[in-house]
Amino acid sequence: MLTNFLPSPVNQLTDPKAIAFGQSIERIALATSLSQHPILTTEISFQEELLKSGLVKPDRSQVKCPNHLALEEAQKIAKASKAGVWKWSKQKLP
Repeated sequence: MLTNFLPSPVNQLTDPKAIAFGQSIERIALATSLSQHPILTTEISFQEELLKSGLVKPDRSQVKCPNHLALEEAQKIAKASKAGVWKWSKQKLP
């Protein structure tokens, strides 16, 4: 069983590595000056791993993300290995 804070489509994962990764994700509370209470969050590497696996495509509006270079590299890895959505793609996707 995957954690309840992940999007519901992750419950359809069948790849053992993807499932294990999903089960390893923890929600943590980060203290910030923006709020009196800690904010629950997950690590950005989750997005990077999804990109490397070809399970998601990046949102180009996130270019301002401080980790955008790592995310772009993760997508290049997925494309090169024809992982996930890149495996079945016969057309050039962004």
